[in-house]
Amino acid sequence: MLAAAVLLTLIAAFYTEESWRGKRAWENCKRAFEAKGIKVHQDADIPPPPVPDDQNVFAVPEMRQWFLGNGPSDLSARLGDIADISWAGDTNQPTTRVIVAEVAFSQPGSNSPAGFTVLTYGDPKAKAEVDKLIKDAVGPYFNDPWEIRLLVRRPEEIHPVKILLQCQTAPSAKELEQFLTNDFFPLDVEAHDETVRIESSSKTSYAVTTEVSGTAAELLARIAVLEPQFAVMRQAFQRPYVRILGADEKHLAVFGNLARVLGTQAKCHLILGQPDEALRDLTLSKDLCRLVEDPPGSRSGMLAMLIRATVTRIDIDVIADGLSRHAWTEPQLAALQDQLKNINFVSDTKQAMLAGPARVSYYYPTASAFNLGELYLGDYQIMGEKTNAWTLLKATVVGELVPRGWVYQNMVQLANAYVALGESSDSAGQIVYLKKADAAGILPKSHPSIFNYLARRSIPNYSHICRNTAKYQTQVHEALIACALERYRLAHNAYPETLDALVPQYLAQVPRDIIGGQPLHYRRTDDGKFLLYSVGWNETDDGGKPASDDDWVWDDSRR
Repeated sequence: MLAAAVLLTLIAAFYTEESWRGKRAWENCKRAFEAKGIKVHQDADIPPPPVPDDQNVFAVPEMRQWFLGNGPSDLSARLGDIADISWAGDTNQPTTRVIVAEVAFSQPGSNSPAGFTVLTYGDPKAKAEVDKLIKDAVGPYFNDPWEIRLLVRRPEEIHPVKILLQCQTAPSAKELEQFLTNDFFPLDVEAHDETVRIESSSKTSYAVTTEVSGTAAELLARIAVLEPQFAVMRQAFQRPYVRILGADEKHLAVFGNLARVLGTQAKCHLILGQPDEALRDLTLSKDLCRLVEDPPGSRSGMLAMLIRATVTRIDIDVIADGLSRHAWTEPQLAALQDQLKNINFVSDTKQAMLAGPARVSYYYPTASAFNLGELYLGDYQIMGEKTNAWTLLKATVVGELVPRGWVYQNMVQLANAYVALGESSDSAGQIVYLKKADAAGILPKSHPSIFNYLARRSIPNYSHICRNTAKYQTQVHEALIACALERYRLAHNAYPETLDALVPQYLAQVPRDIIGGQPLHYRRTDDGKFLLYSVGWNETDDGGKPASDDDWVWDDSRR
């Protein structure tokens, strides 16, 4: 009995001391943050002042139904139907396999059959010429967000190009596959198996076929069922304010699906020579972001910013597609620049990270034993399991056993890491300082202990967000510059020698590289295009290598 009493006394003393040490560390941390002007308490979500219903987007009943709450709506159901129809594995959407090229081989100097284009297999220029011949045969195309290739021409309108490659020894199907690799026939084995086939016709010839699911016009006809909803949205967005009525939460899943459908519709309009309609789609997509303009420091601020980034990336892909086709007019390009110029993901991310201590202070002190146990057990024990009695029991037991003082010690580490991430960027100058961001990401890992366990599990994810938002902002800046370059080309029939020539007529100022703040790299290329890129996360100029993440390169390769 005496031993048990002593043991219980020691355990109680241990928990009491750990609680005192943890709370003291957290109070010291809070005082240090407050001295720097950083909030450590989550502000209450004070509702904004009311506005007249006829000026409020969410006063439109359909907008409340579609974008608030978690239940299904007619909009989400129809968006799902379009995604199901477009999905490659959908058996209800028939596909057609079309021959796009007949490739034959012969000895050098031999007579060529009528109708064949003769090329030398070993000639470095032959690969590019074959690429051009096949694309000319297929006609305009693009891949939708579900990786389905859409064409302007119907399958029966595609006439295969005939190519004779002269060489001493005919290549194998695998060697021919390597030879044909380009953006139309990507070097992706899995994608190749589904969409592209190279089949032997004889000992010296092959047929190159691709799978076609439909045309851009057919997809537009399917998306047209949403036009009544789009019309309601456009009318609603004429109102100046967005105020949520009552306690409804936003139905966040619908935003990404809607942006993808609008982006696909815009690409269809571009490929069919309807840029005015494409700009109209992008304008509606941009207006969607008004619904998720939560303050970066609010509880939902980070998630709202990530949704806006997703929508913006889809829009930029459409803008790039139109630029690659020279489809946009001068007024349309100016309108696109106007949509892009005020986007500042660097500032949003910085504010969200500096609000981290307040989020930590709000959540962890009142977290239940189950929630704490779930956090400590993490992916290895809880994630992927059903919340049954055993799952609930083990998480609750762990949460009860963890001294609350350790939770406070983890709060200190979490809050410091958030602030370090926030201080790794200059939102006014839109610059990210990589060494600071990387140091903040590894800060909790530098000295692993029970006092920074939670920080070690969560902070690397936020460090990754900082990296991604830097890349997203770079894409925004490059799209802004690319639109200005196209306006310059329309006026002068050539791209400028330097980006400074764009100021002030086409740009108020040239955005600088997010990484380090130096000028973005730009030069004209010999084929009449241009190369525009950031040095990327490694802070090294790698020459703007395409398809490399070392440099963040604007995609000007689709022309």
